[in-house]
Formats: sequence, structure tokens, C-alpha cells
Amino acid sequence: MQHWEKLTRKANIAFSNQAYLESVDLNLSALLTAQQEFDQRFDVDAESAVAANIVSYLNLAESYAAMGDLLTANGHYESALNFLNTIVIRPSINREQTDLIHRTLNHVRFEWDLFSQSHRNELSMQLSKKNVEKISISSVSTQVIH
Repeated sequence: MQHWEKLTRKANIAFSNQAYLESVDLNLSALLTAQQEFDQRFDVDAESAVAANIVSYLNLAESYAAMGDLLTANGHYESALNFLNTIVIRPSINREQTDLIHRTLNHVRFEWDLFSQSHRNELSMQLSKKNVEKISISSVSTQVIH
């Protein structure tokens, strides 16, 4: 957990200095560390194990949003929810852990909703652009095949 904390502090400093790519790299390392330690930590301290992962996902979302890549930022909110949904269905989870995960799910949904509302128009434009690019790539692929 100390390594995760160190990486997260460095990522926050990078973000504050507007070094967003460095912040992303450090937050990805922090997330990987949190994921690797999750099963071992969850049984001992579920709250810190869950928090480390969720903080990493949300920090990644914030860094990508700061760079203007709202679709990737949006994907990190979704990944955070998917992560929580995979934990809550574990058969070995107790009531206290379930409550923790449900509270965290609600918090992430709230944060995601704020993000979506704040960036609604920009997200729509980026999604439209991505869909146009997919269509263009599909047409080129079809032309090459024929």
C-alpha cells in the first residue's frame, strides 16, 4: 500500500504541474499496484483496498479529461463501476463489505454523472467523431477487400 501511496502522490504532483501524460503513467502504475495487492488487502482492510483502486480509476479519468480526451476519461468511470460490480458478486463477501461496495458504487455513479453533465456536448462531439472514423475505416477495409 505504501508503494501505491507514493505513486499516487507523485501522480498528483504531476497533475498539479499540468504534466498530464506523466500523471497518467503514474496513475496507471498505481492502479496496477492496487489491483495486484487487492485480494490480499481486501480480506484485511476492504475499505483501503477498494479505495486504492477507485481513486486510481478516478485520477486517470481526471487526467484524461484535463488532456481533453473525454472518451477515455469516460471509460475509466465505467471501468471503476465494472471493477466494483465484479467484487460485489463474490460468494465470500460479507455484509459489511457489500455495504462498502454499494456506497462506493453510488459515489462513482455520482462522480460520473457530474462528469457527464459537465462535458455533455464535448463528449457527444468526440463520440460522433469516433463513429465517423470507424465508418471511414470500415469503408476503406471494404474497398481493399473487393
